[in-house]
Amino acid sequence: MQNSWPANPNNPDPRLVGKRYYLSRSLGEGGFAEVFYAYDTRFQPHRPVALKLLYPSLLTDPQVCRDLQNEASALSAFNHPHILRIMDFEFRPDQAYLVTELAEGGSLDNLLRSPGRPATRLPLRQALVYLEQLASALDEAHRAGIIHRDIKPKNILLDRQGRVLLADFGLAMTINHSVALKTMNNVWGTPEYTAPEVWEDKVGKASDIYALGAVLFEMLTGQPPFQGSLPALLKQHLHDPVPRLRDRCPDLAYPVDLDYVLAQAMAKDPARRPRTASELYRLAHEVYQRSLANPAQPHPFARYAPPVTPPPVATPDSDAVLPSRRVALSQLPVNELLADLSAQMSTTDPGGKWRKATRLGTTVIQHTYRHKDLYLKAFNDLKGTIKPGVNQAEGLLKRGQIYLNQHDFKHALFDFTDGLQINSPLRAEFHYWRGVTHRTLKDRRAARYDFQQAALLGHTAAEEALRDLPPGFLGLFWDFCRDFIRKRATRKFNRP
Repeated sequence: MQNSWPANPNNPDPRLVGKRYYLSRSLGEGGFAEVFYAYDTRFQPHRPVALKLLYPSLLTDPQVCRDLQNEASALSAFNHPHILRIMDFEFRPDQAYLVTELAEGGSLDNLLRSPGRPATRLPLRQALVYLEQLASALDEAHRAGIIHRDIKPKNILLDRQGRVLLADFGLAMTINHSVALKTMNNVWGTPEYTAPEVWEDKVGKASDIYALGAVLFEMLTGQPPFQGSLPALLKQHLHDPVPRLRDRCPDLAYPVDLDYVLAQAMAKDPARRPRTASELYRLAHEVYQRSLANPAQPHPFARYAPPVTPPPVATPDSDAVLPSRRVALSQLPVNELLADLSAQMSTTDPGGKWRKATRLGTTVIQHTYRHKDLYLKAFNDLKGTIKPGVNQAEGLLKRGQIYLNQHDFKHALFDFTDGLQINSPLRAEFHYWRGVTHRTLKDRRAARYDFQQAALLGHTAAEEALRDLPPGFLGLFWDFCRDFIRKRATRKFNRP
């Protein structure tokens, strides 16, 4: 399909952008732009750069151009070794582009998914190097009030030396972001890496921490923690516990405490996640150091392949034919889509709701932000149709009891705690068995709390366990006070 960019009468060569950048070949397309390998002709020899050419259908509103201009100006001020540097930009309704330094090592996604090969798993040591560099870049952006919102392997680039460059901050939003800029991005980001709160458009710094934890999981296993269709991903992000690394790769040898770090990074509640990306790196690095210092455990890298190096970068042919671009977002009748979506909300068939919401709702969001509130209201209605299955809760309960019988108390606590995050009828059982685990570990305070919660929910065994549980210091103190008061009252009553 031929692109819809208007021809510039002063520039008969369509491969010359801004009278300066000569497009050589396409590097890939996204939802809002196509990226080209280009040459900056003002330098001799011509300097290679990456040029992101935005689709014109997104730039019909002059306010969008002004907001993008302000956003790019703020981003170009970054001078961080692990943030992709913006070198030039121009946003006009007839043509808009963004020029960045060229990441010659490709992307992390290319490194993990080589064409024709199974998914690559990075050694933990190499993954931690990448994580440290990403955390440093992300914290720098957060300090400037910018949230990336779409952290994923495709937006993590590598330079020729293999260092990480965090890219696509053009999709990021400042905390006080403008409405017009939101038209550039799907409200969810990329579903495989989207935090639970983002599905309701409550984005924050913790949302980036969640996505960074998902990326760390993928670097170690070669696949994201949650997979499937959009409805399945929504259910997993909202309700399912983070899978353990060995659940995805049974032959993977790694420090078991790393599962707890990933569970903390991808906690459902944003307040339970690490406060900064560097804190996430610190937690993972401490696990790595402890595993090296403990010779009793098997070496955590025994079954890992040697460090993976990016493939060599091929120099593009300067005479490569410029491929035609296609318009990413076709102009569709938004009002009709909204009417169709609203009509589907009245149906009682949850499957029909989901199919229509995923097909129509996403299109509506991508085309106009003005109808976001209507869509989110419909989406929340759909979210109510997702209920965590009893089988999932029963599976966690049974697995936790098996771990408890095997004296694997850490994993037992992990399963019982995950079960409490699920709104299921087995909540009292999870409290009771977690209390049993705490009692076995001599943690009477935590055991008392869990038994009390289970007793409040009507669990009879928890009531008996609570009576048999030895009282703590405060309990003994209050018992002493009650006995003392009772004895004084008895003496006073019996006094002649």
